[in-house]
Amino acid sequence: REQSLRRALQVKAGVSQTMSVDEEHGPCLKTFATLCVYLPAGMPTETVSEALALAPSSIQEGSGPLPRAWFLSTEGQVDSRDVRRHIDWILDRVAPSAQGLGGLQQQGARADIFCYWLSRNGHGGPTLSPRQTSALGMLQLDCGFDVYFGGESAG
Repeated sequence: REQSLRRALQVKAGVSQTMSVDEEHGPCLKTFATLCVYLPAGMPTETVSEALALAPSSIQEGSGPLPRAWFLSTEGQVDSRDVRRHIDWILDRVAPSAQGLGGLQQQGARADIFCYWLSRNGHGGPTLSPRQTSALGMLQLDCGFDVYFGGESAG
């Protein structure tokens, strides 16, 4: 699984050379992505940090209906309006700890990547590459989007 993941990612500090990335991504006003790891009862957030060898951007302690969660966000870390850059940033950091992520999932943690995407003018939309969808599948990560329209016209 790890070798297949490495091949799928072809980790070269970012996006594969075969993928065209538009840093300005015309239809997008703002985007970021977040790796979300939702913890089962009794699992401390430090377990995620240790398994992934990463520090979180934030922690949600959980109360009432909100689960405890560990987050790694590209907001303020990646300067691009192309969501592919943001997803690559997360995949590049998680891939070396694929076994750790799998272990967390086997212990009942639920993980996904969630993306915020604000449309500049109501046209276009986010794009994922085949390489990314392959890597997401190997890591057992769903990828969801919160898409908002009316960016510049709403302001």
